[in-house]
This record gives sequence, structure tokens and C-alpha cells, in this order.
Amino acid sequence: MKIAFYGGSFNPPHAGHARCAQAAADFLLPDLFLIVPDYLPPHKLLAENSPSPEARLEMCRIAFRSVAAARVSDLELQRVGRSYTSDTIRELRLKYPDDELFLVIGSDMLFTFPEWHEYRFILSQCTLVVAARMVGESEELSRAVQRLREAERAKILLLSYEPYPASSTEIRKALAEGKSPAGLDEEVYRYIRENGYYLE
Repeated sequence: MKIAFYGGSFNPPHAGHARCAQAAADFLLPDLFLIVPDYLPPHKLLAENSPSPEARLEMCRIAFRSVAAARVSDLELQRVGRSYTSDTIRELRLKYPDDELFLVIGSDMLFTFPEWHEYRFILSQCTLVVAARMVGESEELSRAVQRLREAERAKILLLSYEPYPASSTEIRKALAEGKSPAGLDEEVYRYIRENGYYLE
């Protein structure tokens, strides 16, 4: 069985995330595709005005509803503390010991991948599926892929699709200023307004 998973803070999830997930689903045709919002990101602090992990989970259910193959999972929310991808892989391996794992990440994550917790273990268990975050970064991305392949014998696939240049940071800023941000699903925006999230 082919199992893909796509993790992140999704704070909030936006059109760039959804487009990446759809491209990965179309490319991989996985038997199971998990969207896994983290409880606490390992590489950064959540913004002070961030909603609860449970609220981000619900926003993911809304934002990824059009990706037919995707299933939003609370796997990392069930663990207390920082959400390390290596721990998630261990949990998946308990359920799916002999299946193929594909980790979907953005190019920004690939550029810093050797800084990840237990990154060699991750590479030993998964094929990385990398999506460009911005138009025009193909050369830098190709170099980063080549370095990891040569240094770690990493299995890496590149998604061929048109990225949507959205930023959760910029969306949070616009929301705090009372603006309607570009790149945010209308239903996600309605959910945020109804609950008063991301206000200063």
C-alpha cells in the first residue's frame, strides 16, 4: 500500500497548501493520504494569536475538503509536546510496517532538511515528495535535491505543478488588520471570522 502524509502548522491552511496536496494526490495516487496538523511545531514558535490545535485541525478539514484523496488526521494532536516527524513515522510504521511511505514537504522545508530531528531516520523510511513554494526557485531546488541524494542517498520526487505563492504569516497579518486576505478559502475565512481567530 502507498501511504502519503503532509504535515505542518497550517496556521491557517491556505490555497497554497491545498494546491500542493492536490498535486501530490494526483501525482502519487496514494491508497491513503493523511493531512497531519502538528500540535507544536519543532522548528518555530506558534504566533501568539494562534488558535488551538483543535481549531487548526478543523480549519484543515475545511481547507482540504476538495482534495478527495486526503484525510485530515489528529495523529500529532494526540501527542503532547513538539511534533517531530520521526515520531509520526514510528506511529505509522506500527500500523503499516511493510507499506511505502511518502512525506510531502514544501521546498522551504527541503532547504533545511538536514536540520530536522532524526532526519536520517526519516530518509531511511520515506520518499520525500517536494513541492516548490515559489515560482522561479527550480535551480536552487534542484541543487538541494542533488545534495541530499549524493550525501544521504535520499529518495526524492519533485512535484511538477504551478505553486500558489501564499503565506500563512501574511494571512495572519492581514486578518489582524481586519482585511480579507488573498489565498484563503472562503469557508476557512468564515470559520475564522465566526470564532474571532488571529485578532491582535
